[in-house]
Amino acid sequence: MRLISLLIKVFLIINFIFISNLSANSFQNLSIPQSIEFKLNNYEYNRYLTRGMRAYVDSEINGGKGNIKKKYKKWVNANILLEDKSVKAKVRILGDWKDHLRLPLTSLKVRIPNNSYHGVTRFNLFLPHTRKGENEVFWSLMLSYLKFPTLYTRMVDVNFNGNRYRAIFQEDATKEFLERNYITETVILKKNDFWFYLNKFETDIYNKNFSSSFVIDNNNFLKNDTSSFIVSEAIAYVSDAKLKERVLNEEFFVKIMKEYSSHGLADINRKYIYLPFKKMFIPLYYDGMIEFPPNKANCNKRVDKKILDGFKKDYLILSNKKLSSIQLCVFQDVYSQYLEVKDDSSNYKFIQQDSVYEDQYSNIKEKIISFLIKKKNKESKISKSIIYTFLYNNDYINNIDNAIKGCL
Repeated sequence: MRLISLLIKVFLIINFIFISNLSANSFQNLSIPQSIEFKLNNYEYNRYLTRGMRAYVDSEINGGKGNIKKKYKKWVNANILLEDKSVKAKVRILGDWKDHLRLPLTSLKVRIPNNSYHGVTRFNLFLPHTRKGENEVFWSLMLSYLKFPTLYTRMVDVNFNGNRYRAIFQEDATKEFLERNYITETVILKKNDFWFYLNKFETDIYNKNFSSSFVIDNNNFLKNDTSSFIVSEAIAYVSDAKLKERVLNEEFFVKIMKEYSSHGLADINRKYIYLPFKKMFIPLYYDGMIEFPPNKANCNKRVDKKILDGFKKDYLILSNKKLSSIQLCVFQDVYSQYLEVKDDSSNYKFIQQDSVYEDQYSNIKEKIISFLIKKKNKESKISKSIIYTFLYNNDYINNIDNAIKGCL
């Protein structure tokens, strides 16, 4: 009995440490300078400019979706200049729509293959109007105060080969981001946006034959069989009808997003951090296009002076601006709502880990394997279907439900 009692206490302590660490404000664990300078040689800079101009005019004459095609998002070499050294980096055009192009400026994706920039290996530099400027900084910082893991975001002054402008610095979802939020490296899932780049003819084929699926946002996580299994398991859970029950604080997250960021709740913008040891997810905010409608926030709410002063100080550092009156109202209102729900244990009620995976996904997997062994060469007619993926004999198995309907 003493052993059982001890194990229970250890389990409760581990869960307490997990929730406590998860609630830490990770913005305080990273310090990015307020300015960044890039230097490209003439060859690399001309490649960047040429792609930007071609991306801008593509589809403008004969009509089109107005999006930036993937063929223009190719990497070029650059150096990030620091006080005492330079860091080799790669940069490319970033963004779906052409509002990310303001030639010679564009939104940028940056990666540093063999080094880091103040602890960050991949990050984005958004043109401010593509993310509602300082509103993006405000919302990301506030979410960190509400104990959600949040991508570090701040305003920076950029010098890109002599072109000076303001941009929104936002880290990418990487191993470093997870570890800074006290989360062991795991998979982060997002909706597949493959359809976005299809023309009408291709879209019709895609809609007829395939169903929307989730993809990996942090591809570097796939290293071995264990990570592959975690990804397959995560996709099985995230595709389940009971997904909302598996997302920590989902109800509160959706509530505040509906009030100020409906754009961030679109399927294509939802991201989920998977916790394999709990079979749960944490919502990860992305691309909210934050707006503050008049008279939405309750300005009569009050927040502890120490918390409010800390938030004001952090926002000033990250944006070089003071809180506006409407931002102050929003923070006080939302933070007050957070205080009301944070002690509600139901937000952290973990589902039994075998409730979906063992009963549904694992059962389907076994039937697929049995079918493959008995009828390896059986042809099937493909139509719109659900795709199942899993590891079998060290190989990835991809099957659609129509191909195995005979064994189900």
